[in-house]
Amino acid sequence: MPYQSTGSKRFIDTVHDWIYQDGEILAIIRFSHAGGTKSFEFYTDMASFHARIDKLPPKTCLVIVKEPEFPLRRRVDDEFIKEAKALITDGDEYQIIGLELTKIGKASWYHEASGNQHAELCDDLESVRGELIAFGKVPNWFKDSDTIISAVVPEPDGTVICGVY
Repeated sequence: MPYQSTGSKRFIDTVHDWIYQDGEILAIIRFSHAGGTKSFEFYTDMASFHARIDKLPPKTCLVIVKEPEFPLRRRVDDEFIKEAKALITDGDEYQIIGLELTKIGKASWYHEASGNQHAELCDDLESVRGELIAFGKVPNWFKDSDTIISAVVPEPDGTVICGVY
């Protein structure tokens, strides 16, 4: 099944409804021709969601997850690390999403890390000790369902072309 456009009524209406119902959606943004680069971002209103879509290049794929994800959200300390290790078993893919913008000079970013082993997890969490993050198991986002919807940013002429992810 081909991807729909991020501008399609079905996609926009679904995202709107999910934000209204749950107060938040997770957007997994997959960048075309970027070596598998993804960004995990939370949205609580349609204005900021539309503003983000407007800045994305064509062929970018957005996977929207309805269900609240990443249950651990606070500053990383010893208790956080203990809870994170209990939440993830070796082999489960986890994701760390920074919730505070890091700025150095003119550069800025949100910290992100992922992995699937406890050894990696401990190293990743130690590297963000004291920072405000969201943490959890990566949802199975490979197929649309009642709680997942995908779309692609169209070309300027409105054509939807699937990228290389």
